Amino acid sequence: MNRMSNGDIDEFRLAFQQGCPKFLSPTTVVYEGTNQAKEPLIRQCNAFLEGIESQIMLPILRGYLKLYTTLPTRKLASFMDVSDADYDTFVGKLLTFKMIVNELGKETAERSEIDDSTTDLDFYVDKDMIIIADTKVARRIGEYFIKHIQKLQEVFF
Repeated sequence: MNRMSNGDIDEFRLAFQQGCPKFLSPTTVVYEGTNQAKEPLIRQCNAFLEGIESQIMLPILRGYLKLYTTLPTRKLASFMDVSDADYDTFVGKLLTFKMIVNELGKETAERSEIDDSTTDLDFYVDKDMIIIADTKVARRIGEYFIKHIQKLQEVFF
């Protein structure tokens, strides 16, 4: 698990190959030549790893965004060791991160009322500056007023 959290793709590959169901090919297996029976497993593993590679830096990115209220995009890119050539794709990854966080927030809100840490961060990119808002503070204020309104209703009714 430690190697996975550090971004070791080979560890993800090994875990997937050991834990995934064995995929069956819909065609007959040819026993001559190359081993085509493992082709569906390799294809599924590659698809899984593509998804992992696109999201491997998201926890680190989230950690940096939690530290600041405003942050230049170039500074964040330098924190994450992004080269100047990859800077344009980095801004796209920022927006991907925002989309993933919003989707996770919708899923957890539908499943339960438990306070989830995926929805406590919101940001937007304005030119070359990232403006970050901690939405957990706003929720706490709202919860405070709702709790006191409920207490007041209990007293009067």
